[in-house]
Amino acid sequence: MRRLPKRDLQSERRRHRHSSRGRGNALVLAPRSVSASASASARASYRPGAAELSPDIAAQQQTEFGLDIGFGSGFEPQPEDGFVLDMFDDQQLMLLNDFDLDMNMNMNMNMNMSMNMNMGYSWMEIVPLTEDQMIRWQVNASQDITWSIERRRALESALSVAGRVLGSMEQSQGMETETGVERHIPSLELLYWMLNDIGSPKFGSFISDYFRHVSKDSLKHMGLSLISNTGTSPDSTLYTVCVNSLAFKFLNATLGTARDDDNDELTQNLRHKALLYRETAKAALKEIPLITKPSLQLLQALLCGIFLHQGSGDTNTCRELTKTACRVCMDIGLYPGATDLQSVSEAEYYCFMWCYKLDRNYAWKSGGARILTIDADPEIVINPWTALNVSASELILINLDLAKVQDAMIPFLNDPARVAREDVFNLEYGIGTNLLRRMERIRRDIDQIREPSPKWTGLDTTSEIATLDFAYHCILTNLLHLRQLALSNTQAQDQTQLYTQIATPVETYLDCARRGLQALISLCASDDRRKTVAYLHWTLLYYPITAYIALFYNAIATSHSGDFAILTTVARCLAKAGPLSPRVAAMQGLFQEFVVLCRGVIFGGGDDVGLDVGNTNSEMGLVSVPFGLGGGGIGNGD
Repeated sequence: MRRLPKRDLQSERRRHRHSSRGRGNALVLAPRSVSASASASARASYRPGAAELSPDIAAQQQTEFGLDIGFGSGFEPQPEDGFVLDMFDDQQLMLLNDFDLDMNMNMNMNMNMSMNMNMGYSWMEIVPLTEDQMIRWQVNASQDITWSIERRRALESALSVAGRVLGSMEQSQGMETETGVERHIPSLELLYWMLNDIGSPKFGSFISDYFRHVSKDSLKHMGLSLISNTGTSPDSTLYTVCVNSLAFKFLNATLGTARDDDNDELTQNLRHKALLYRETAKAALKEIPLITKPSLQLLQALLCGIFLHQGSGDTNTCRELTKTACRVCMDIGLYPGATDLQSVSEAEYYCFMWCYKLDRNYAWKSGGARILTIDADPEIVINPWTALNVSASELILINLDLAKVQDAMIPFLNDPARVAREDVFNLEYGIGTNLLRRMERIRRDIDQIREPSPKWTGLDTTSEIATLDFAYHCILTNLLHLRQLALSNTQAQDQTQLYTQIATPVETYLDCARRGLQALISLCASDDRRKTVAYLHWTLLYYPITAYIALFYNAIATSHSGDFAILTTVARCLAKAGPLSPRVAAMQGLFQEFVVLCRGVIFGGGDDVGLDVGNTNSEMGLVSVPFGLGGGGIGNGD
């Protein structure tokens, strides 16, 4: 793979800017719909720490190799399924475009929707944006929510249940692997196989980036030291975590390129071997002493452990390991201000980059503090194409760009009122406006890599794109939520102006949340539950559930049948994967409780708001959002 001193996407962005001048600029909120069913021959998934199930390997093998676990088998379509599939057709939902409203032609519609908004959208101000807010949130009786008693009770019940479920998940699984398990180390033959194939054309460029935090020279040294048993005890512990973690990744990636039957005996044996390496790595991670001297090897071992535990769904342990990794990163001077990242090795850069991405995501998800200190502009100091020794694919660059957006949003998530005080979404200079422009570019970048290509070799293209779509819409949903709060605090001169500022962004916000959950539904469509669980650990458990909460609130407030159908479908999809992951099962139970509460409000009768069936297909079509009063879409400026 060639070096990227200049990012390929940059030239494409320049070309797009020139070609788009003279016409409305738009941010695609969602692309062509992802197929609702994955091919039975889809290649095996791979993400850092993917393919994680239970620590009980024997039980895993019975589940993975001896049972019919297809999503399609035994699955009976429900009424909501056809409804949801109709919603998510091949239309593209445009987020940002030139806005023009004929006040005379639309005055009656505007006034009706403004009245509807005042009744139904007052919940916007009480949507928790982080898990910490979700756990601690309470509905204040003084808050202006003009709901019936039944709807308000449903909301309070949902918040109570969510707080209990998420609070219980705050308790770490404690790196549950038992000590004293049999130690399995990759053989000399496997080590040679890994060194020969990692970074070779056998794998696509996208998956290769997941190996770069440990160089091939270091992998060779660590592996030979373990095989010959020549390292010190502390070093051997770190080496075991790194080598076994990479062996686990490598075997899953290799199986992802194979065309053999997944039930083939050789394939099953390789999967079993991969699980043994994973368990050995997790056991070794527990043996690292707390007083271990900070070093690059310690940082690499911590990152390998994070990938393994996030793959197992233990997000809280990952968050604690990430804090430790960030402190080690700073202790060894591997951060801007102490080191010129343009001159570090590729492995050092990727260690820093992963610390940055993980630190920002867990802080963004939980509402906690960032650990890794960066005083300079992340856009300047973190870009890999400015480094002399670093290769990076488009996929890793997209993930890094998303992390930068999360980084910029963190100060406002814990203090949403700040967006209005600081005029964050000012059309000319607002930080929020610039973030929306960045999300527009990220959407285009995702579309550039959407189609199958050799770059995806070793990964499941369909699931990876769905994961990107889910991540994108989770982040954009929170960003649009902040924008809506800012606009709702703007003093409008008249009711019509209030509609143009508030009602349309709310609909766009809800559409964005729907697209995010549609991506989650598509992840669950695979016949391979093992793969589904792995991706759910890197989506459902890796990002906050703001999108689901938003649709739940809207369904409760407005009796929106389309949103109720989406909530029901998500809960049903997660039920298929729940038996293989306790934490996915916990989230499924939470979502199912939301569905029950919605059903009681919408179909219970005796309420003062009728069922809003709406025209959901048109709602998922083209939606224009104003950046200022009257008109004027955003530009494509960098």
